[in-house]
Amino acid sequence: MEKKLINTVQDFLKESKELKELNTDKYQWSDINKALMATGFGPKVIIKVLQNLKGKKIKEDADINEDYIEVMDPSLLHKAKQNILTAWEQWRRGPETERQDIKPAAAELKKDLTDWMKKNIK
Repeated sequence: MEKKLINTVQDFLKESKELKELNTDKYQWSDINKALMATGFGPKVIIKVLQNLKGKKIKEDADINEDYIEVMDPSLLHKAKQNILTAWEQWRRGPETERQDIKPAAAELKKDLTDWMKKNIK
């Protein structure tokens, strides 16, 4: 099924070279990803399709463009980020927090999170 989809997409791309698209907007990887998700394809299939499409002439806004993040559990990632933000806001607004401590604490939190991600996400 996955290989058939990839071959179908590749065949379509070969044929579409001759087509003239009236819509001059360029697609981004996230547009393709969202379209595949909307049609019911799972994360594994989407990642394989995107990997096979890499290098094609499609507008990419940045070197990192969230292709893989979008197919991870968005609810889980959102909750994790919200938990960090909630902990930060509670500390920042707390009665013991002094104004001059906010910038260094923010830098410390960012460094701690970055170090943790470098150690654990490989």
